Amino acid sequence: MAAPPQSPVFVSHSSTTTDAARQVKTALEDAGFTAWLDYSDIQVGGLLRDELHDAIRQSRAVVLVWSAAAAQSRWVCAEVLTAFHLDRFIVPCVVDDTPLPQFLGSDVFVDLRKAGDGLRQVVRGVEIAPAHANRLPPLVAAPNPEVQATVADLDERQKLVTDPLTERDLAAAARAQAQLDPDMKQAEQRWRYELQILNLGGYHRKNGYMVEHWDAIQAGRPPRDPILYEGERLFFEAALVDPLDVSALNGLASILIFELELDAAAFFNARAIELSQKQNLLYDAALQDRDLIAWMKQQQRARAH
Repeated sequence: MAAPPQSPVFVSHSSTTTDAARQVKTALEDAGFTAWLDYSDIQVGGLLRDELHDAIRQSRAVVLVWSAAAAQSRWVCAEVLTAFHLDRFIVPCVVDDTPLPQFLGSDVFVDLRKAGDGLRQVVRGVEIAPAHANRLPPLVAAPNPEVQATVADLDERQKLVTDPLTERDLAAAARAQAQLDPDMKQAEQRWRYELQILNLGGYHRKNGYMVEHWDAIQAGRPPRDPILYEGERLFFEAALVDPLDVSALNGLASILIFELELDAAAFFNARAIELSQKQNLLYDAALQDRDLIAWMKQQQRARAH
């Protein structure tokens, strides 16, 4: 059944594929839809500002124009995950041979390199899009005792960094971080695609950032540092394999706090808490991050007035 006239559709794309995205927008509008084309990637806007979040939430479906640049775009990755967690169906389209996010890999996709035929398929995909998010494929992974032992070891050693930080013992935290660093790098190189290793790598960057910039963080002035974007990228990569991975979602939120992307941090943190509660898990770190985000947003509002 066709969608009602003027149904909104969100088109997610990288700035390098703006021409293809505009063609999609025109095809959708010619079919009676309204289309939202986001330019955050060009304008360097916030990941999930209210306007953007509302546009995704109000959309019948999200059309994803996927490419090598989109795979590296923090804006596109945030939009894809947001669409999933807002229960919106994603119509994946490709303009090159870059593999789609793994959780969309089993879906039928549209090849926009097929000119008019591809655009017709996009419109049809939106017309028949179900009123729910894409169904997740099963995660197929063989148990690996060596990986599990390494994960347990790295996790315990990360606590040797975070525990001293809570006691403000920066020297001990710095020593533990330095001792862990080569082993963390080795694990990442050896098990590049293991979700738990990706998440631990993300937390390792976050911990390293906290050790390096503790005084500035405590003063409410977290500085920019490429290590944060490294951590963000690892969490995005894990979440785009399994969007229900609470460790990846809250790890992403914890990085976004330091990047002062508070709206996006609040969204992913809330989803991590909700999912952990459904699993009857107590996620203390996520609850603490929720309180920190709320306090920081309150401070922002107070300064705005």
